[in-house]
Amino acid sequence: MAQSREITEGRLHQALKRLLSGTPTRVKVTGKLTLNKINNEAGLGHSYIHKFDNFVEYANPIIEKFNEEPINDDIIPPSNSDNLTELEKLKQDLKHEKKLKNEYRLDKKDLQKRYDLLEEKYQNIVYQLFLLQNNSSN
Repeated sequence: MAQSREITEGRLHQALKRLLSGTPTRVKVTGKLTLNKINNEAGLGHSYIHKFDNFVEYANPIIEKFNEEPINDDIIPPSNSDNLTELEKLKQDLKHEKKLKNEYRLDKKDLQKRYDLLEEKYQNIVYQLFLLQNNSSN
């Protein structure tokens, strides 16, 4: 039991190191550093990190110091479209249009399948009605 606890705490320390160096494997690089982010990077269950009081006490000052430092804009790509050139904006628009076109195509196929099923059921009902009317007139 004590050995697995040490292994898990080691995973937390490794996750913290990866997040501080900017090379996480399970979470996004962007955003503030939090205990939850460390927990997710270590691959632990929801709020499992709080079972390790010593690690939480160790990590809190590091997290505060890390979050107070200004963010280096060279690492994080610009997310807003204000800084993009005309060509980059056009490429983004084209990519978005292709995505929408593909979604619409898939929706059309799905609706066509639904329509075909309904048409088949309708034809079946009409045929059953014909048989019933034919039997009742005989």
